[in-house]
Amino acid sequence: MDSFFLFLSRFYRRLNKTIFFSALYKSFFILTPIIVISVFFHLIFTSFFLPSAFIPRIFGFHLPTFLSSFSSRIEMIDTSFRQMIPSILAFVYSTQILRAKKTRNPIISLSCFLIIELIFNNSFFIQNPTQNLFISIICTYFMVALLLKLSVFEKKHRFNFLVPLAVFALVSLVFLVSATFNVSAIFYYFSPAQWFNNHVVSLFSNNFWGVLFLTIAASIFFWTGLPVPSSLSFRDYSLPSAISNLNASLDHHVDHLPFPLNINSLYYSFALFGGTAMTLAIVIAILFLGRKRNDNIVHLARISLLPSFMNSNQIMAFGIPLFLNPYFILPTIFSPLASVILGACFIKLKWITPAVFQLPAYTPNFLGAFISSNGDWRALLASVLILLVSVLIYLPFISHWLKEVDHAKNN
Repeated sequence: MDSFFLFLSRFYRRLNKTIFFSALYKSFFILTPIIVISVFFHLIFTSFFLPSAFIPRIFGFHLPTFLSSFSSRIEMIDTSFRQMIPSILAFVYSTQILRAKKTRNPIISLSCFLIIELIFNNSFFIQNPTQNLFISIICTYFMVALLLKLSVFEKKHRFNFLVPLAVFALVSLVFLVSATFNVSAIFYYFSPAQWFNNHVVSLFSNNFWGVLFLTIAASIFFWTGLPVPSSLSFRDYSLPSAISNLNASLDHHVDHLPFPLNINSLYYSFALFGGTAMTLAIVIAILFLGRKRNDNIVHLARISLLPSFMNSNQIMAFGIPLFLNPYFILPTIFSPLASVILGACFIKLKWITPAVFQLPAYTPNFLGAFISSNGDWRALLASVLILLVSVLIYLPFISHWLKEVDHAKNN
């Protein structure tokens, strides 16, 4: 085991010596305060301004009329803010690349922001781009490389305004392609997440092995910074297996469900605590290991505790970061995988009632199995046990990663 973590440490340090990754990890950390604001704004909106959400439905909370009228405007601000994250990341990342190359050129950073904003705007190429970070990173890196070469050529041959002209040409190209073709619809249809959502999830969601495959796929989507398919991020009660189980439960046939081991009873109920990759376990593990620490990571975990309980993992995903971090590729897969397997064992042994009933939007996933099984207290105990197992899976990886953080500080 020590040799494995030694290899991981060397590999991580090699990555950090490359401009691509060192600038990327710094950019994620710089972006974290903006992510914190975005997460809490979204949390307030989904908790209090949506009548169908968990808190209004469970506690009977209703906003005053004069506040509820602002709901659509607040939703628009929330959505717009989150959709700008790839563009802001492009600006910060390009700035960090330029610093690593000991170059200052604000035109390049502003150009990256503008072009990514156009590409990822709903009116142009990519729909719903909140989590589409990987494409933003790749595009930004190559745009900076191209514009830097043009900048060198401009200085060498005294060709003034070459970089601004190149930026103008790129922006014009985006407008031209978007105006000529219905690119927005094409990219929406052919995006990996959308295709996966439409053609794969329903196919594999009604049996144990299929759910295991979907669990692994969701973790890989998340770790790489690609958009996680919506049916693997939020409960989708329109899936055939969920509808069949619900109909059987309404006929009082809970003991003879057609799909007892499906995506609702396993993945939604036990593999999404804190969001994709069981990230609530990361927060708990950091707080446990950081009892005697007083640094930014522990403070970040404390700030992230409430959002993680409410299914938001963005603060930890950017603050650590989890994206493209070799220390976390294995636990982000194995933790939810173990959760699904344990949940299947509990259901198969008839120790718990499978989750069947529909839940209010944004119900904490940690409480999902308990509420969706009509208040089976054994399901709540199973959730606690599964969360503890996930924490144990993450502990050694986080422990060695914290040592890596300390090594970086000391050097």
